[in-house]
Amino acid sequence: MRCLGATRGELFYLLFIEGLTLTVLGIAIGLCFAHGGMELLGNWLGDGQGLTISGWAWAQEEFVLIAGLLVTGSLTALLPAWQAYQTDVSRTLSSP
Repeated sequence: MRCLGATRGELFYLLFIEGLTLTVLGIAIGLCFAHGGMELLGNWLGDGQGLTISGWAWAQEEFVLIAGLLVTGSLTALLPAWQAYQTDVSRTLSSP
């Protein structure tokens, strides 16, 4: 992208947003699978065992987990974005 005229800032921004998008999608899909699986498990076990398990219940700790995952994902997205920001285009194109 740098060879096609993108600035360092634009490349940094795009890579960082891509990392955050993957983080948010991963969190959303993971929560859907986890809560959906708990709901299916609750329906399966609740029929004959008398247990009440619901996938619709949210624990307070899940919000802390989501915040921690967002922070970790953003820090993880910073590394490749920073490396792309510091890449020298002329040196990269001239190396064999």
